[in-house]
Amino acid sequence: MIKLLCLYAHLLATCVALGVIISTDLGVAWSLTGARACVPPPNRYVEALITGALIMLWITGAGLIGLGLMDRPDFVYGNPKLQAKIVLVCMLTLNGILLHNLVFPRLHEDKLLCDWSLKDKLALAIPVALSNGLWMYAALLGIARPWSYSAEFWHVVEGAALPVLIVFGTIYKDRKS
Repeated sequence: MIKLLCLYAHLLATCVALGVIISTDLGVAWSLTGARACVPPPNRYVEALITGALIMLWITGAGLIGLGLMDRPDFVYGNPKLQAKIVLVCMLTLNGILLHNLVFPRLHEDKLLCDWSLKDKLALAIPVALSNGLWMYAALLGIARPWSYSAEFWHVVEGAALPVLIVFGTIYKDRKS
């Protein structure tokens, strides 16, 4: 029963995080349809929801790993998919810290998108694409049970590149004013 409750809390935190990220990014994408638009930073409520969800995901993820180790001593070391997910979640967390401390504060400058330099556009597009792609892929790994104990570590890690590249290609367009 404890494992089921932990898994349910993990699922709910995933849903909250993905829902907030997708809805926020769709709003940003909508604002980018006009070259004379500014990119709004996420508000405090959005930041609190994502931060809270990420903390809950770390807690429940650690709980699920602990419970898995009690059932099976090779739960982590024999499961390259889980190892890759841990690495990707660490990357996602570090990228989130970068976004909130370095990228989002720059959005308060009220600078029109058409006035941004290529460097500024890439400074936004790359970490946002990384964030979105990794969130989606980490959620996929949560349900990719057939890959447990069978998929190779690098195969799983390399798989994260595709959603990141798709998101980057979708959100980044060098607009000429």
